[in-house]
Amino acid sequence: MVAFLRLALRRVAIMPVMVLGITLLVFVVLQFSPADPAYNALGDSASPPPAPPSRRRTVSTTPCS
Repeated sequence: MVAFLRLALRRVAIMPVMVLGITLLVFVVLQFSPADPAYNALGDSASPPPAPPSRRRTVSTTPCS
């Protein structure tokens, strides 16, 4: 019984470290992936993402004076 409790406590103690490590690993892999993960998850049927405001071409409707 004591061996079982020791094993269970050891696994519970290691669990937060393991979760943090897996989270960090997934974050790093997604940061270095060349494509947008959300776009990849949606597949070919997804519409392309809109251009950010800095890339949009702004057209003025008022003349310059």
